[in-house]
Amino acid sequence: MMGLFLRKMENLSKLKQHPSQFLSMTSLTVEEFEMLLDSFDPHCTKYFYYHTLQGKPRKKISFKEQKNACLKGSGLKLFFLLSYFKNYPLQQFHASYFGVTQAKVSQLVKVLLPILEKTLKGMGLVPSTTPGQLKSELEKYQVWEANMDVTEREVNRSSDNEVQKEFYSGKKKRHTIKNNLLTEPSQYILYLSETYEGTVHDKKICDIEKYSFPEKFLLRYDLGYIGYSPENVTIEKPHKNTKLKPLTGQQKLENKIISGKRVPIEQAISGVKRLKVVADKIRTFCREFRNSVMKIACAIHNLRVWSHVRAYTCARINLNF
Repeated sequence: MMGLFLRKMENLSKLKQHPSQFLSMTSLTVEEFEMLLDSFDPHCTKYFYYHTLQGKPRKKISFKEQKNACLKGSGLKLFFLLSYFKNYPLQQFHASYFGVTQAKVSQLVKVLLPILEKTLKGMGLVPSTTPGQLKSELEKYQVWEANMDVTEREVNRSSDNEVQKEFYSGKKKRHTIKNNLLTEPSQYILYLSETYEGTVHDKKICDIEKYSFPEKFLLRYDLGYIGYSPENVTIEKPHKNTKLKPLTGQQKLENKIISGKRVPIEQAISGVKRLKVVADKIRTFCREFRNSVMKIACAIHNLRVWSHVRAYTCARINLNF
């Protein structure tokens, strides 16, 4: 068994020597992984002092990891979780790669997911999820311009006919869930809404959550939000083309300019969906898991935006270590 642990650690060390492979496995560079590990390690170590792998409180504090631990060390646990989110394989396949059982994979994901979410939140990377605090957040970081859009994720089709109708998206022709995103021009994600069923219209999400913005704020959105006009906000939206009122040459030019300014939010959504757990059809019906993985995907994208090894130009915040 000890030989198996050594091979796992050796494989991780060897993988770090091949940056392109490590990036494809985790969506992070080796430097970004080590940066995240510095914050993840204390949370992970502290958790397993007081809890077992099953999440039950220990009768006696354990200051040393057990010799028969299935994944030894915080680095291997973080790599295990990130590679699962990045590739979203069947748990049986992931179990065979790490030399554990499928039941252990399920247990580890459930235990490590909230630890990673807590780590990213402590680093200041998780976007705001409270509509009432959005205005104060924007004023705090002096953000006066943002793009808004909705991203959809495919889910399993329910056997209940009424539930099917709620989750059926007429736009995607599939059963989906959706979240509203607000991003800076640098692609940094400022806000992530609650998760809604696929039938809920984009504008209705804004009406439900009742956003408020600072004065003289510039908000840019697409035709899915037509009719949404918050107070004291300048709106940039494309002109709608109809049969009775086709677009003029001037309006087509304006639409082209606006679509060019909205490119960062499309790139941000693409960055979030580098993790296949939010890009592919999600296989669980657990609402809490669906919400948590979306927060983590947005936070990891923000980490890449903030990282000095990337080509982004975001200097809005400093990470909290």
